[in-house]
Amino acid sequence: MKRQTILTLISLFFVFTVSTQDTWTLEECITYALEQSLTVEQAEINLESSIVNQKEAKNARWPSLDASVGSGLNFGRVINPSTNSFETDNSIFSNFWIRSGVSIFAGIRINNSIKCYYLYFEA
Repeated sequence: MKRQTILTLISLFFVFTVSTQDTWTLEECITYALEQSLTVEQAEINLESSIVNQKEAKNARWPSLDASVGSGLNFGRVINPSTNSFETDNSIFSNFWIRSGVSIFAGIRINNSIKCYYLYFEA
């Protein structure tokens, strides 16, 4: 009796779980597959990368300008070489730099790279 009750409960459990499953249409299956596809995601990343590369190739025609500013503070004990004794030394330092670059002649490299990345974008 106990065994029959357990088998009946298990059977009812499977019947209810099977009946709660949704049926999908073909369009829903395709939409879900496209949303979860790693190939589609990789293609989108490649497209974004080619757009960035194309902009970078176009901007290679313009001169570049870099600048940096830095500062710091050193403090601590140092040995005075004339008296051979320890002294406390504090120093503040700063550095500045500016760099600029202009491409005088690069052949047709810039134009060809723009065309190349445009073709990658189109593909």
